[in-house]
Amino acid sequence: MNLNRFKKMYQINKINNNLIKNGKKKNALILNLTYSNSISNIFKAIILLKPTFSINIKKIRGKIFSVPCLINEQTRINTAVKLLIQSALLKRKGKFVENLKNELSETTNHISVSFKKKDFVNKLAEKNRIHATTKKKNYRNKII
Repeated sequence: MNLNRFKKMYQINKINNNLIKNGKKKNALILNLTYSNSISNIFKAIILLKPTFSINIKKIRGKIFSVPCLINEQTRINTAVKLLIQSALLKRKGKFVENLKNELSETTNHISVSFKKKDFVNKLAEKNRIHATTKKKNYRNKII
């Protein structure tokens, strides 16, 4: 029970640290205090926004391929938090706290901008899954 609580607090602190890169910690803490009932919505949104793949670009024999790669759990959480905050920053309606609250509610309903970005990356990874097994051929050992 305590371990699960620790993980939740860790994720809340991760969101706070991402919020205060250009601001004050006091404002980030006010966000959690005013919307403490929406903590469960924050976790639902993070779970929905966690991507399973990242797209790496590789150049093989002069051709450029988008290669999907699996990412670990910690990177998934970081990416989800960044997607959530970036999409809330893109909205220029009113205060940031209101935008973040709206983004959380839209994410749980699968209609937010951040959810569409995650969906786009997953579709791109599915299209390019053929290139996931491509390897460079070693021509040095070939006897002519």
